[in-house]
Amino acid sequence: MSRSWLRHRVSQRGLTEMAEQLLDDSFRLALVAAHDDGDSLRLVYLFLAGRPDRRVELECVVPVDDPSVQSLAYVSFPASRFEREMADLYAIRPVGHPKPRRLVRHAHWPDWHPMRADAGPAPEFADTGAFPFLNVEGPGV
Repeated sequence: MSRSWLRHRVSQRGLTEMAEQLLDDSFRLALVAAHDDGDSLRLVYLFLAGRPDRRVELECVVPVDDPSVQSLAYVSFPASRFEREMADLYAIRPVGHPKPRRLVRHAHWPDWHPMRADAGPAPEFADTGAFPFLNVEGPGV
């Protein structure tokens, strides 16, 4: 079986262009992971395609003092979830995200991003209301 694994370091503009191209070429977004490297935040987007097995990693660096990245939610539903998780855990803002509400940090979480190197110990969690869950209604629910 033939395998192709590529890694590219890209700018934010290059990220959106290459992601769109990979999705057009029948790749799927399998994972997005963030890493706090101290002086910068590194985002790794893993795209996969099969038959033959192909893997492409796009690596994009964002500054710690302006942690934002252009959202890919408009072309990939999985990207929307990964971006919301990165916002919760790393304070990386997905610019242009259609629904940037919290995903893993519920209402009782303070303004604390636990995966950041400078996060420090967990602050006091307060009982401050309910998480704004979406109500699901309709036939079959």
